[in-house]
Amino acid sequence: MKSQQTVFDVARLAAAWNGTADPATTELRYIEAGMSERLARDYVPVWAGYFGTNEISQIKVNNVGSAPVSIEYGEGNEHAAPGTGKFRVGIEVNYDGTYHNGSTTVPIGNNTAIWYFILDERTGTVVDIEQPMLSDLDLPAPSLPESEE
Repeated sequence: MKSQQTVFDVARLAAAWNGTADPATTELRYIEAGMSERLARDYVPVWAGYFGTNEISQIKVNNVGSAPVSIEYGEGNEHAAPGTGKFRVGIEVNYDGTYHNGSTTVPIGNNTAIWYFILDERTGTVVDIEQPMLSDLDLPAPSLPESEE
């Protein structure tokens, strides 16, 4: 099913992070994977709130599973004509990464969380993403560089 593959393709990119990535290139990659142009232009990964301006930061998506963890019809879709509804698709994402705190590389372990993707059946694109909250992700507490006293 092409629409299901679209959700997995978008999940692999939307749940990842590279602090040095060019925003225009990232937006284009999102669109090529199956995000709507509007969403690709406005999408800010949850990681931006964690890493801030730390360019030496990265989250890799290791696996997005082989099947959605949930598929729900969008509100009001029960009366929509076939092929015109929206689906909320839950994808379990396994990720890890690193960031730099001064000269120290801080690992982010092998973790799993669920992202939800709203797939518009009519256009075949992902039109919205519900990301986990930072507090729901298993992340090391940001540490401050040691001061010299």
